[in-house]
Amino acid sequence: MLAGQIGATLALAHTRHRERQSLDKLAELDRVKTEFFSNVSHEFRTPLTLMLGPLEEMLRRPGDAATNSGEIALMYRNAQRLLRLVGTLLDFSQAEAGRLRAAFVPTDLAALTTDIVSMFAGAAEAAGLKLTIDAPPLPGPVWVDPEMWEKIVSNLLSNALKFTWEGGVTVLLRPVERHAELIVRDSGVGIPEADLPYVFKRFHRVRDARGRTHEGAGIGLALVDELVRRHHGRVRVTSRPDSGTAFTVWIPMGRRPDSTGGEPAPAPVGGLAESMAREAAHWDVGARRDDEAAGLDDPSVLRDLPVRAFSEIRVLVVDDNPDMRDYLERLLGAAWTVVVASDGEQALRTARRDPPDLILADVMMPRMDGFALLHEIRADPALAGTPVVLLTARAGEETAIGGLLAGADDYVVKPFAARELVARIDAQLQMARMRRVSERRFRTLRDASFDVVYRMSADWRILQALDGHGFLADITEPTASWLDTYIDPADQPEVLAAVNAAIESRGVFQLEHRVRRPDGTLGRMLSRAVPLFDDDGEIIEWIGTATDLTGVRSVADHNRS
Repeated sequence: MLAGQIGATLALAHTRHRERQSLDKLAELDRVKTEFFSNVSHEFRTPLTLMLGPLEEMLRRPGDAATNSGEIALMYRNAQRLLRLVGTLLDFSQAEAGRLRAAFVPTDLAALTTDIVSMFAGAAEAAGLKLTIDAPPLPGPVWVDPEMWEKIVSNLLSNALKFTWEGGVTVLLRPVERHAELIVRDSGVGIPEADLPYVFKRFHRVRDARGRTHEGAGIGLALVDELVRRHHGRVRVTSRPDSGTAFTVWIPMGRRPDSTGGEPAPAPVGGLAESMAREAAHWDVGARRDDEAAGLDDPSVLRDLPVRAFSEIRVLVVDDNPDMRDYLERLLGAAWTVVVASDGEQALRTARRDPPDLILADVMMPRMDGFALLHEIRADPALAGTPVVLLTARAGEETAIGGLLAGADDYVVKPFAARELVARIDAQLQMARMRRVSERRFRTLRDASFDVVYRMSADWRILQALDGHGFLADITEPTASWLDTYIDPADQPEVLAAVNAAIESRGVFQLEHRVRRPDGTLGRMLSRAVPLFDDDGEIIEWIGTATDLTGVRSVADHNRS
C-alpha cells in the first residue's frame, strides 16, 4: 500500500510537472506571437507612411495628376484602411503584452462621444439607417484616454452599422452609480446565444452572420474589451437573433489617484473615427456608381494581350468590397459586359435570372461565401457548366488545391497582376466556348441520326443522357436505374458481362439485346459504345449509339418460317 501510494504521488507530481511545462510553452508561444505581431505592425507603418504621403500630395497637386485622381483616391483610401488595420493589430498586441499605456485626462465625455458619433452620420445615411445620439452633459469630467475612447466608440458603432439592415443605431450616455454608462444599441441581425460568451475573444467570428461586408481582422471587439479594462471599466453584450444587439460600457467617474486637478482638457477627435466612418459609408457604395473613379477603365492593360473583346459575353463579378468590385468592373469592362453582385446570394439570383458566361467570385463574403456559391452553381443544372474563377486573399498551395477540388475552374490569389487575371479569364472563356461548340456538334449529330444516342459514366453506373428517337424513352436527368428501366431482365446478366469486359479492356462495347420500349413492348437493338479518354488516358465517359433491329428480326423470323 505504501509503495502504491508513493507511486501514485510520484505519477501525480510528474503529471503536474508536465502540465506546468505545457503551460509555460504555451505562454512562451503566445508571447513570441504577440511580439511578432508588434514588430511586424511597426515595420508596416514605415512603408505605409511613405505610400500615403506621396499619394496625398498627388491628390492635392493640380495638373496631370488630376486625370488619374480616381486611381490615386482608390489607392489612398485603401492604404489608409491598411494603416488602420495595422494600428489596430499593434494596439491589440501591445495590450496583450501589457505595454499599452493610457494617457488619462479629465474629459467632457458627452461632448467627445457626440463628436465621435456625428462622424458616422453619413455612413448611417448611406446604409438607410437612423443614427440617434442621446448624450446629455455628465455631472463632471471623466478620466479617460480620449484616443482610446475614440477607438471604443468607433469600433462599437462600426460593428453596429455592419450588421444592421433596417431600423437604426442608438447611442446613449448617462451617469449611473459613480460610473458613466455608454450603450450602443442596434436593430440588426443579433448574435446567437451560443456565440455570446466568445464575442470579446480575439479572432472570433459569428458564422453565417449577415453583414454588409466580411472584411475585418476579427479583433475589434476584443480590442474594445482590452481598452475598457485599461480604464478599470467593464463591457457587456446582450442580444437576440433578429432582434438586435446592445453593447454596454461602464467607466468609473471621479478623479484618478494621480490626478492634479484642473479644468477638463479639450479632447479633439482624431482621424480614426473619420477613417472608420468613411469605410463604413463605402460598404454600400456599390448601389451608387462612383463615376469619379474613372481612371480604371483604361483598356491599356489589354493592349498586348490576345484577348477577344465581345460585348455579348457577360462576366458576373462577385465581391463584398465595393472598391474591388469597381476595379474589376472597369478592368474587365474594356473587353466584356460586366455585371456585379455584392455577395453570393445576390450573385446566385442574378445568375439564375440571366446566366453569365463566367463568374469571378471572392471567397470571403457575408451571407454566402465563394465556396457556398460554387456549390450552388454546380448543383444547378442550368448553371453547372458555367466557368467559375475564385479570388482569395488566402495564399498557399493547400488553399488553392481546396478551391480547385471544390469545383473551381481557376483560383487566383490576391494581390494579382491585372494582365494575368484578364488572361486567365479569357482562357476560361475560350475553353467554355469550345465546350459549347463541341456540345452543339454532338447535339446536331444526335438529332441527325435515326439511332438512339446515349452517354454513360466511366463506370457505367450512371446513364447521363439518352435521346431515344421514339424507340426508347428519353431521359432529362442522369439516372442510375437505367438497367431495370431499359434492359429486359433475361438479358441483364449478358449486358453487365459485356459492360465489364469493355471497361476492363478499355475497348468497344457491342451487344445485341432486348429492351423495353415506351409502350411497354419488347424490342431488339444493337448497342455499340466507345470510351472517351482525357489527356492522361483515363476514361471520362462512354458515347454510344443503338440501332433498332426489331423490324429486321421480324422479317428474318418470317422468312425462316
